[in-house]
Amino acid sequence: MDTILVIVTKNPNLEIGKAYRGLTTGPHHEPEPDQYYRVVAYSTEDQWVNCLVAHGQDREWCEILCRINEPWYYYQIQTD
Repeated sequence: MDTILVIVTKNPNLEIGKAYRGLTTGPHHEPEPDQYYRVVAYSTEDQWVNCLVAHGQDREWCEILCRINEPWYYYQIQTD
């Protein structure tokens, strides 16, 4: 596992250091049922938006998504 990303989820109970399968990255994103990931740290809304912007997403749209169906929980993850 070597790529670090920030995800948003409805699950407030992800454990730091634990590996999970079935990545879901937040509002309007399809789940990746075979994707493994390890939670490495808690994160923030700003870090999630910055991560998406770094991958070519529009900042204003990402900030709007944060308000849809909140609350959200943010985590830094590692994937392979």
